[in-house]
Amino acid sequence: MAASSKKNMRKKGKGKTSNVKIANKNQAKLKKKAKMKEKTKQLRKQAKEQVPEVESQPESEVECEDTLDAEDLQYYQDNLSNISFLKNEKGINKKAKKRKWQEGDESSYEKAPRNSFAGDEKVYKRLLPVKMKNKIIPQSREIIPKSEEEDKSDSESQNEEVDDEEFAFNHQDDDFTNLSAAEQMLVKEEHLTKAKQKMALFALSIIENPNEHISRLRELLLMLQNPTSSDVDVAINKLGMITLMEIFKDIVPGYKIRKLTEKEQQQKMSKEFKVLHSFEESLLKSYKHYLEYLWSVVSQPKDDSTLSQTKLNDKKVMKEVATQCLCKLLVSCYHFNFRSELISFVVPCMNLFNKVSSNAACEAVKEVFKIDKLGAASLEIVKGIEDLVKKKISLVKPKVLSTLLSLKIKEIDIAQAKSKAEKEKHKQKLLKMSRRERKREKQMERLQNELLETKASEDKKKKLEYNTRVIQHVFATYVRILKKSPDSALVTVVLEGLTKFAHFVNIDYFEDLFSTLKSMIASQSLTLQQTIQCTLTAFMILSGQGNVLNIDPVHFYKYFYHRIISLNAGESSEYMLLLLNTLEETIFKRKRQITKHRVLAFMKRLSTIALQTLPEASIALLGVVRSLIHSFPYTDVMFENEQSGSGQFMPEVNDPEYSHAHNSSLWELAILQKHVCPDVVKFTNYVAHQAPLSGKGQLPAHLSKLSAVDLYEKYHEETITKFANSKLNK
Repeated sequence: MAASSKKNMRKKGKGKTSNVKIANKNQAKLKKKAKMKEKTKQLRKQAKEQVPEVESQPESEVECEDTLDAEDLQYYQDNLSNISFLKNEKGINKKAKKRKWQEGDESSYEKAPRNSFAGDEKVYKRLLPVKMKNKIIPQSREIIPKSEEEDKSDSESQNEEVDDEEFAFNHQDDDFTNLSAAEQMLVKEEHLTKAKQKMALFALSIIENPNEHISRLRELLLMLQNPTSSDVDVAINKLGMITLMEIFKDIVPGYKIRKLTEKEQQQKMSKEFKVLHSFEESLLKSYKHYLEYLWSVVSQPKDDSTLSQTKLNDKKVMKEVATQCLCKLLVSCYHFNFRSELISFVVPCMNLFNKVSSNAACEAVKEVFKIDKLGAASLEIVKGIEDLVKKKISLVKPKVLSTLLSLKIKEIDIAQAKSKAEKEKHKQKLLKMSRRERKREKQMERLQNELLETKASEDKKKKLEYNTRVIQHVFATYVRILKKSPDSALVTVVLEGLTKFAHFVNIDYFEDLFSTLKSMIASQSLTLQQTIQCTLTAFMILSGQGNVLNIDPVHFYKYFYHRIISLNAGESSEYMLLLLNTLEETIFKRKRQITKHRVLAFMKRLSTIALQTLPEASIALLGVVRSLIHSFPYTDVMFENEQSGSGQFMPEVNDPEYSHAHNSSLWELAILQKHVCPDVVKFTNYVAHQAPLSGKGQLPAHLSKLSAVDLYEKYHEETITKFANSKLNK
């Protein structure tokens, strides 16, 4: 028990020391230190007092008395004023005062020479040393006199010019007069290789990180500013244009960059937004300069007689490359900024005399028409083509207008394309409204637009609006050509376009357009293809919104019937397909409107044409006759030998209504039964038996169900295949 109590007492004694006790300990230590200092001072004082005092004697006097003679001593004593510099006024026991350091004083180690400069005549200026791996490495720079410095600066400037020539290239022609042909080729090859390497490095760095390396676009643009004075410069400029085009295709964002307003510029921006904004600004500037450069190359003046043939060829190649770059940018970046400028550059290229450039521009426009979902870019291109037709209506090539056939328009806003009377009526209604009613009308329109936005139908509405405006400009272009240049080669393309978009024609244009087509076909200045196309266009217009009009297209029947007799085996396949489509519109889609005499006259005329065409065309025409037999039962009179008393058949009469075809028979079938082609003979026997569905003279089921167009395409392909095989066998 006693032992345990002692242990407990020890444990209690090891508790936390009080602050008072700690302060007392510290104070005792300080007092002890002060006493020790006093003791050391007393000991030093006692030691000084115990040292005996010795009378000091000037050392100079002692030495002089020991060494100088009496005469010398007497001389120095007499001339003390002249030897005052030898007198030492400071006592031996006096301590020398340390001189105060002044600015400009150098230490002894600084005055010591460096071993690295020993034996070198050049003058060096010491710089701050560099510490590397626990070693101090001295640094220095040579001090060059002014005359030498000027000479060196001249040489450096020359070297810089040479370095710049490697990539930026001098504007003057390279001087190869002192070089051989092999040396010239070697220098040019090195020149081109360096340029390729720089372009490749810059392109890779820009594509890898556009935000950091966007400034290199400017350096690539500077490489294009040199004149094409040699074949190397031409190659470099071509590569530069193509390189920049591919870079822009890759880094251009999928949205249109909007410029900041003044209010937005004054607001604080985050770091990320500043980086993005600077990148977008640099991109826009470089893209604009690049487009302007391409257009400057394309719009160079025509061939100069003073230039050599090599220079002219280089100029032609540069224009072709620049045009192709513009076209590819239009296809890839039609959604981006400067679209209007890009379209204004490409549309004139469609009408160039250079086939490579014009074909590239036309194909690019067609591609944009196909991929443009909203229709804004298509509208700007159509406007550009309309302006081109206004300025050069007689010089425009047909392929320029053929691009309009690639427009993918399936629907327009008919409500927007109101008639003039309806627009005037709506205007008068607004004028009669009071101010409160007008305000309410505007509020209702605003609410309707908001509802459309919530239903995500705003894009559809915009698309319909753009499509409607596109069709309006297309028809305005077509009507302008038909009125001002009805005899040009553009008429065929215009008629094709009217045929395709006839169901979109506004009813307000019907009367004007129909009268124009009627005067054109009556002039008899049109070719066979144009006549057929004009007839097809007129009937397509009548089959659309023109159904409400009570118009008898007798003139179109008349001239169509008169001109198709000239079809023969020498005509192309396009003529036959056009004829078959026109027959479908003029006869079979107007069963209720067409007269009996017209049907019989066309039946007789088609049988006659089958005698003078190729086998596949003859089969297709016999297919039309078969359809006439099935659609119009009264055609059986053409297979009878009896004559009626209404007159004699007159094939030379142009009007099918008065040709008296019902008094004739299809004697052409007897000749076609002896045709050299067995397929024609088979179809002729089928028609001669009045196209039976079963029994004698019937056709196989897979042939009897084919239309005239399908029959023509089927046998036309077989004919081409047989001809190709016969050539290979030979």
